[in-house]
Amino acid sequence: MERLYLERRQRAEKQLDVSPWIDQKTGALKPDMCNLTRIVMGKQEPLRGPLIHKGDYSILRRSQDNDDHWNSSDTKWLGKASMAAKGHHVLVLPGPNLMHDGRFCFNAVTMESNEITKKRLEDMRRIALDFAHSEWKQTENDTGLYFHVWPDHSQSHLHLHVVDLTLKGPSFEYQLSRNVPLESVIKVLF
Repeated sequence: MERLYLERRQRAEKQLDVSPWIDQKTGALKPDMCNLTRIVMGKQEPLRGPLIHKGDYSILRRSQDNDDHWNSSDTKWLGKASMAAKGHHVLVLPGPNLMHDGRFCFNAVTMESNEITKKRLEDMRRIALDFAHSEWKQTENDTGLYFHVWPDHSQSHLHLHVVDLTLKGPSFEYQLSRNVPLESVIKVLF
């Protein structure tokens, strides 16, 4: 997975200027293009229930329909349904994702290798694992932490998929090539 992540980073560096989430005139992220950004900034209600706040981060529940269809192999639900029976949530950063120089950090391929990024990734891991333990009684080995990286992502706001691995559904297998483990991102960057 490290090689896949590295290849996507290199490819993204050549093509970020044509991303549909980037304003071609300003080079900034188009915030209205992303549901997660609108939710975190308070411009849109979460799909289901309130946000779960953990420090500066938020954990969002996926829609009830996605959870209800976690075990569906129907093509309508593959890649859309939750990846597991107990849960598949996303951990998001507060506000717009800004790098230290003010540019948007809109997914895992644009992260820079620096101490700020390293701390952010370590915080995300700790918060996600604490959540999985408290909500699902899961151990670290039973919890998947994944990024979907460009071009295989559907949200421009940086988010970490937190997945119960004890009872995976068809969407997990369907998205296997998209699921870049958090540990792979850390290995490549640091």
